Amino acid sequence: MPALPQDVVADLRQENARLLAELRAAQDRQHASAEILRTIASVPGDADRSLQQIAETTARLFGAASVQIQLAEGGRWGKGFRFGESAQRVRLAVPLDAIRIGGRNLPGAVIGQNRQIHIPDLDNPDPALADLVGIPYARAAGTRTICGTPLRRDGKAIGVLVVYRDHLLPFSEDELALQQSFADQAVIAIENARLFNETKEALERQTATADILKVMASSPADVQPVFEAIASSANRLTGGFSTAVYRVIDDIIHLVAFTPTTPESDEALKAAFPLHRSEVPPLALVQNGETAQIADAEAADPLTRRVGRARGWRSVTFTPLMNQRAFIGFITCTRRETGVLGNVTFSFCAPSPTRPSSRSRTRGYSMRLARRWSIKPRPPRCLRSSAVPWPIPSRYFSGSSTASSGCSHANRLVFFSHPAMDCCISWPAAAPIWNS
Repeated sequence: MPALPQDVVADLRQENARLLAELRAAQDRQHASAEILRTIASVPGDADRSLQQIAETTARLFGAASVQIQLAEGGRWGKGFRFGESAQRVRLAVPLDAIRIGGRNLPGAVIGQNRQIHIPDLDNPDPALADLVGIPYARAAGTRTICGTPLRRDGKAIGVLVVYRDHLLPFSEDELALQQSFADQAVIAIENARLFNETKEALERQTATADILKVMASSPADVQPVFEAIASSANRLTGGFSTAVYRVIDDIIHLVAFTPTTPESDEALKAAFPLHRSEVPPLALVQNGETAQIADAEAADPLTRRVGRARGWRSVTFTPLMNQRAFIGFITCTRRETGVLGNVTFSFCAPSPTRPSSRSRTRGYSMRLARRWSIKPRPPRCLRSSAVPWPIPSRYFSGSSTASSGCSHANRLVFFSHPAMDCCISWPAAAPIWNS
């Protein structure tokens, strides 16, 4: 067999090298995607860790000096995840509060226009992009080629993936498509964490409901254990430091249940009550049915400050207990840090205690997070005849969302019957978030 000409051999070797390089690149992309997916699977409820891993993997795969993932929500910047010095230096030079979404800056332009923006050479940018804030700082940090890719959820940009190369090497079409794929995986990580946490929270609500039912069944003639179970479950669901339930009887405030902290602080709380309602200034904030929050007990009235110091908390949420629009008590949820509890409404609903009944005076309790409800006519007795949960038909209540979470748990009011207390309990549609 005659030998191939040298030029043919050279061409074959060159083609073979090209194919091997493409194969290695494809394998690297597969390994990178698998690594990201493994991270998402290993920490299903932690989107932050997955996003940080995506930033590091993206930098390694593209030979980039730096990568950043910047999220946005409601027209404001959210969390940011950065890998490498370039992204850090640019952010220090141009802080997020100095730029806006949709403005003349690379992250804002990518999100605002919902498209990928590639600048192959920062020394010779497109005139339409030359005035973007941050480009001079990126170039000063050593960046030569840069690309911003939108993170899309339901077609809407919710963040941006920015890749910085410190050498002149424009991204190929395949690389740009791969960056969009990584941006899509970042959204998957975010959504996966959200769904995982929502499922976990739903299970926690079901557990809390079951706890209340068990207490009701075990104490058919005594409501005190039920109040204690409600305080405990409310504290667990809200992630609070301590929770207490108070009743107002003849203008006197009585402590009826609380979650313990330390023996000394528990005794201090019990010793502080009963009190006349005029001695509790925060009552003026909630007696009309509105939830009130004190972000810092040290800046509040003397009683709140004294109780906060004795119990060891700094912020508190006061939730009124309303019976036929009459103020009959309140619940306090506290935490150690300063700040307020976001998107939370507790409402206490019940049939009129003066209505004739063969049972003892009835009371209802409804706990709401991220939703407001107004209870309509009293449910029929057939729904109040056993100590098991019943879904109340929608005609007995109406609701309107007060949160933007898009929760699908509307009309999920669970009704419980208790020989000594008719109790309506609805666990939150979404876990509360402490806003500091």
